[in-house]
Amino acid sequence: MAAIADIYSCRNGFYFMMIRKAVNWSTYLKSVDWPLLVFLLLFFNVKLVVKLAAVLLIYALRFNLKPGFALRRSRLPLFYPAVIAIALINWLAYGLFKNSHYNIALLTGILFWVLCILACHQVKLSVERNEPAAVHRTIFLFFIINAAVSMLMYLLLVFKTGAINLYLYQG
Repeated sequence: MAAIADIYSCRNGFYFMMIRKAVNWSTYLKSVDWPLLVFLLLFFNVKLVVKLAAVLLIYALRFNLKPGFALRRSRLPLFYPAVIAIALINWLAYGLFKNSHYNIALLTGILFWVLCILACHQVKLSVERNEPAAVHRTIFLFFIINAAVSMLMYLLLVFKTGAINLYLYQG
């Protein structure tokens, strides 16, 4: 599409021209990494169940369980397996395996860290497989959707409470 020229005026009276290209939305939307976008939208939800569903969905769409951990030039940060290893060493060294409540806490913590590893791996896969422009468009679209939903939620709360500053509302 042809470029559109707009003239804007500055405070001091000088004029300058800014060239904007018209966006071809069908081309733009085809170059978005949709599995990554859906994953980000679900994973950044507050609820843990939705995060778990996001990880399961992204692995259903793009199954790959090769995170590539190595001592040198590791594909993913070694922080995640190190935290799990430290927790397990701590569990054995202090004899915490005798406490059933701590066993549940340990397994829950390991589950959370494994979830982080799986999420990090999928984001890394998306960055490696796509060109930088496609990743940029995907993240840009994520932020636009996030801002729109956040603004809609804020407006709904303002409408419901009748207060613009929700922190001052007392009802």
